[in-house]
Amino acid sequence: MTYTMRILVTGATGFIGARLLARLSVECDSLRILRRKTSSTETIKNIKYEEFIGDITNAGDVMRAVEGCDYVFHVAASVTYWDKLKKQQFDINVNGTKNVVEACLAHKVKRLIHTSSIVTIGTCTGSGLNNSLFEPNREKANYASLTPTLTPTNESAEYNLGKYDISYCDTKKLAEDEVRVGVAKGLDAVIVNPGAVFGPGDTRRYRGQLYGGRVWVHKFYVGGGIATVDVDDVVDGHIRAWRHGKKGERYILANENLTFKEISNAIAQKMGWPRPTVKIPTCCIYGLAYFATLISKLTGKKPFATIPMAKFTRLNLFYSNKKAREELGVMFRPFSETNDRTIEWYRGH
Repeated sequence: MTYTMRILVTGATGFIGARLLARLSVECDSLRILRRKTSSTETIKNIKYEEFIGDITNAGDVMRAVEGCDYVFHVAASVTYWDKLKKQQFDINVNGTKNVVEACLAHKVKRLIHTSSIVTIGTCTGSGLNNSLFEPNREKANYASLTPTLTPTNESAEYNLGKYDISYCDTKKLAEDEVRVGVAKGLDAVIVNPGAVFGPGDTRRYRGQLYGGRVWVHKFYVGGGIATVDVDDVVDGHIRAWRHGKKGERYILANENLTFKEISNAIAQKMGWPRPTVKIPTCCIYGLAYFATLISKLTGKKPFATIPMAKFTRLNLFYSNKKAREELGVMFRPFSETNDRTIEWYRGH
């Protein structure tokens, strides 16, 4: 069943945005996207939509794209961990969100659904992981918990990653602040906070070699961990937040909390690779990142490892999905199923 309305999606050519647009195409009779001229539309070529060419950082472009829309899904963002792109990232994530909020207020949009991230929520504390809030629990998996006593945090936790000076985290937090300014002015907005998104169609993790099969992937792993989630569960969470979310609230869209070693083990097991057995010490990771950054300054090319990336290996970004399950009714898949679907897609492409 479709509804007579017009919906704008920013970031519609990206990994999450493309799958969201496809889902919305069966919910709505009039879709619009705002994209840059250089953005590839290959992933959305079979979807019917109205196209606005422009830039999220240009207030005029955003104002024109939002005009006449009933709802806006703001998915566009800069996901990079290279300090050279800090200014650009601030413009896209913070100023771009401000432009969207102001346009939604000006055109009296009925609801804005803003795609944020778990990194805007305070990290958990403790010495291990209590994964009891997550279904299915990891006892059914073949990659047993390495950290059994950490308590995942929820949407009420205050941001505490500022001390790490990671531009992506800081700018996504500031973007949320812009949404809250809009809510204070009367905008109906809901925030969703996805974890580390995996699933079919994600070319990033192949290029990043997590699924690409380089030799080092088979031997080494790093510290830290993160809450994982299937891309289609993230899309479902967006739809449910649009329909059932409470104004001004945010919802964590994540399921299993896994260490980076557990993620690597699960992929290796499915791919038939040896499981990584050697942990790279934090000091070595930082040394590698500093070296790569130095080479990058000489060549002008993006480094293969960055200092912000190294900082993540010291963090356990573990979160509870209780609110999304209870208030939105989101049903989350286990990582094992997502991993199977992802690998099947890679092999088919």
